[in-house]
Amino acid sequence: MTRQDQSWATAWSLEYRLPILISVLLACAVGGLSLAAYREVRATTIDRATDVLERVQHELVAGGARPNIARVQALRALANDDAIVRALASGATAAEVEKRFAASRESHDTTFVAFQLASTDGRRTYGTASGWSATDSAQLAATLAGAVRNESDQRSPFYAVGEQVHAWLAVPVVVKGRVVGTVAELARVGDNYGADAVIRALVDDDARMLFTSRGSAEWVSFRGRPVAAPFALPAVHDKAVRIDVPGRGGVYVVQSLIPTTPWLAVLSQSERSILAKPHDFLRRLLVAGLIVLAVATVGAWFLGRLVTRPLREVTEAASDLAQGDYTRRVDVHGGGREVGRLASMFNAMAAATGDAHAILAERNAELQRANAAKAQFLAMMSHELRTPLNAIGGFTELMELGLRGPVTPEQVEDLGRIRRNKDLLVAIITDILDFSRTDAGALTVEMEPVAVAPLLTDVVDSVRNQMAAKGVQLEVRPVPADAVVRGDRKKIAQVLLNLLSNAMKFTEPGGEVDILTVVDEGAVRIDVRDTGSGISTAQLETIFEPFVQVDASLTRRAGGTGLGLAIARQLTRAMGGTVTVRSQLGAGSTFSLTLPRAELLPVISPPEDRRTPREASQVV
Repeated sequence: MTRQDQSWATAWSLEYRLPILISVLLACAVGGLSLAAYREVRATTIDRATDVLERVQHELVAGGARPNIARVQALRALANDDAIVRALASGATAAEVEKRFAASRESHDTTFVAFQLASTDGRRTYGTASGWSATDSAQLAATLAGAVRNESDQRSPFYAVGEQVHAWLAVPVVVKGRVVGTVAELARVGDNYGADAVIRALVDDDARMLFTSRGSAEWVSFRGRPVAAPFALPAVHDKAVRIDVPGRGGVYVVQSLIPTTPWLAVLSQSERSILAKPHDFLRRLLVAGLIVLAVATVGAWFLGRLVTRPLREVTEAASDLAQGDYTRRVDVHGGGREVGRLASMFNAMAAATGDAHAILAERNAELQRANAAKAQFLAMMSHELRTPLNAIGGFTELMELGLRGPVTPEQVEDLGRIRRNKDLLVAIITDILDFSRTDAGALTVEMEPVAVAPLLTDVVDSVRNQMAAKGVQLEVRPVPADAVVRGDRKKIAQVLLNLLSNAMKFTEPGGEVDILTVVDEGAVRIDVRDTGSGISTAQLETIFEPFVQVDASLTRRAGGTGLGLAIARQLTRAMGGTVTVRSQLGAGSTFSLTLPRAELLPVISPPEDRRTPREASQVV
């Protein structure tokens, strides 16, 4: 394990993850409890606030209705006064009529503006017409028309006159079931500062009481001043509902109709002011939770270090053991009985591992010495065996040529058998020597770009006569021009010769062996296909093992040591390639040599062709 891996493992060890995990769990718990508590407090606060709005609205509407009802009753009494009826019938002085009106009002009423007593036929009219404006006159006409038409009391909506807000009250004068005139009074909305202060005291400083009328765009404050419409009225009456107001957010509104009037009392309070206390509660709860979380995190940190420090010591010792320090031991203090037992078991394991490693090192040294002795022995035996075999071959050729005297045809045939068996022994010795070198890791490979076409030409030339002598037809398919591999030319030729020799060995006379070269994106594959006896599925992988042959019986027709394919696979792997086989009993076999593809070799045309006839020939 590298230092970077060790630092990463330490950064995310249990010593660090335990406090983080505890902190995250506490944070989730504190956050969840705070959110649940806030939701409960928020819902309770909103319920209480809306209940207060509805109760205050009910009391205010009831209190506001009493003076209006009293004023209607006073005007009704005035309309039934005999003096008022006589004034409409036979006439009276304006002073007498005004005196009657003054008697129906309270002396401290400061909202009175003007009055009018008029007959329905327009012949008798009393009042203070100079006390109202054109807007007052227009509203008066509409109010009187409603009172006469309905034969009942009629109030006008609120309307603004300059900085004041006015409203008419009209009562019909009925004689013998017929409306003969009307009594009307013009009043302004007074400055009720005391009621405004009471509302703020009962509800909240943000609470606001406004008035408007059905079908009217005019809004009036408690101070008797016209104000802009703050929001669109909800459809619900006498019930607090939430509406969204642009620029203000949520607002809880309750509206009620003032009895005997078309006027609406609208009490509102912003959601922000209602939720001020829940928000303050949430902030205090979160601060307390953060303090608890900080204390718990510090405690978890110390707890994590107390619990995981012994484990870290054991882990570091195990890392040193993995890197080869078999003398490392663990002396753990703290961490509990379980960690102590773990440390004891680790120390015992380290001691046993160290002893085993020492034994293995000694055995490995012995094996290396034995392997070196084997290689030396094989090299010496190869040299010692090759020398007499070469001498046998040389004397055999001299005798075949008749240099030692005349020989009969039968003797020439026997000498040929001697020479072929000598060649077989040399091949066996070469295979054993090559395998011992590759097995000992003494194989050297010189990697270079190798063109497949000329290489196949050389290989095919060396086996063509032997195949022809056995009666096996050899065919080489056209090689692509870009078939260039990266490898050791001699080793590639050795592998191909081995594959072709195997194909010839297991192909009966009259059979075929063909070579196909395929260029893939990053590799070149050379297929050697034969029409021989084939290989069973169970033997497809074992044939690449050393000293394994398809036919291992003593009566087999094909000889050999069983090292050819093992050497071929080792040589190919050393060059970064593979050797695979596809076969079926009775249907022949296909061995595929796959090597990494190299860049194309540069083609330079010489001024004159100096190649030998063999080099100039194409593989066909």
